[in-house]
This record gives sequence, C-alpha cells and structure tokens, in this order.
Amino acid sequence: MKETNARILAEVKTGKPTITQVRAFCHVMDQHNAEVGIFITIQPVSAKMRQEAENMRSFEHNQKNYPRLQFWQLDDAYFENPDIINTLVRLPDAWRIRPTQKSERHFDNRQMQLLSG
Repeated sequence: MKETNARILAEVKTGKPTITQVRAFCHVMDQHNAEVGIFITIQPVSAKMRQEAENMRSFEHNQKNYPRLQFWQLDDAYFENPDIINTLVRLPDAWRIRPTQKSERHFDNRQMQLLSG
C-alpha cells in the first residue's frame, strides 16, 4: 500500500448537531488543509448541513472525486457490522477504514445507579 500525506479530520458530536458546528468544522478543515473531514453524529444532520458539505466541494485522488466533508451517523448497523463504515464514508480504496475488533462489554445490560454523598 502506498503511503500518503493526506490529512483526514474527524469531529464527533453526541447531541443534536447544528449548522454552526458544521461551519466551524469546515473552517478547521480549511485551516489545516484537510483533504477530508468526517463529521460523526448520533442524530441526523439537516438539509442545510448537507448543503454546507456540497459547498465544500470535493477532492480528486487517482482521477476520482470524493466529497471533502462527509457525515457519518452512528447507528446499530455499524455496531452489528463495523465494516459498513466503508460504504457510508467515501474514501479512496487505499485509505479504507479498518475497524478494530469489537471490545467486550464491561457491564451487563442493567442500568447503574449513582449515589450522591
């Protein structure tokens, strides 16, 4: 596999993502000359956020174009099959994301109760 100096940035948001957060991430991508930015969320992104991604245009690698800003919404499908990420995030084949093995659960499925002193 060829080495590359391509810069890929990622940002993870656990709450509801906002257009302001996406625009700030785009600014960071430009500031750091990132070829690609992956904005990872739990909740869906809005149409305005998708328009912002289109405004970021694409980058070319081996005569193929890839979106510079991409969204990845974490859901059960990923946890059932981590390799699905390579169909959700579009990167050159040589840059494929190789998920690690799923870690063991450290707690069973019961809720934990926190007590305050």
